[in-house]
Amino acid sequence: MTRRERRPSQLGERIRLDLPDFDEALSPFDPSHLARTPQRVATAPLVSAMTGWFSLILLTTYVAAPLTRGAMGLLDNVAGHMLFNIPAFMLTAFVVTISAAVLQPAVRLHPDAPRDPVLAATGGGLLTWALLHNLSPLLQPFTQMTSPELLSFLAVNVVEMGLIGVMLASFTRSSMKAFALGALVQALMLGMVSGLLIL
Repeated sequence: MTRRERRPSQLGERIRLDLPDFDEALSPFDPSHLARTPQRVATAPLVSAMTGWFSLILLTTYVAAPLTRGAMGLLDNVAGHMLFNIPAFMLTAFVVTISAAVLQPAVRLHPDAPRDPVLAATGGGLLTWALLHNLSPLLQPFTQMTSPELLSFLAVNVVEMGLIGVMLASFTRSSMKAFALGALVQALMLGMVSGLLIL
């Protein structure tokens, strides 16, 4: 093989080696890369989206679920339950929404975002919920519930915190921060319930 025949092969190999660097340089301009990058959202769309999501949670877990549990004999005094819990949830949703509007956190909009923060936020909320329900003298401990009542109560709260966790996880990539946000929201909510019970 002559020297002249080897040159094109060497040149082609060099081009192939350079292509990954070229692709990496262009990645910030790729639409899929931009979609995965946390972005600031204007206040009005952010508040609208959070209000709609909180409304879904309210209708699902604070209206439909108590009525269903009451019809199945798994919840006593449905009216009293809704009287205290719905205002507490609405106040919590208001505080969280206003806080997001003021702080303007970057939001992850891509559907393929990691699930770890969602699970962390859900776990943080559920752990706080379980601890406060069994430690606060104003809330009913789990030992005073029958097994069907406790299971239905747990199921509703898993759904609620799962939906809240999806929203909170869009504000952070950190599982620790998502866990803390979930715990904070749940503590705020149960604090609102306790405050209404005292009044």
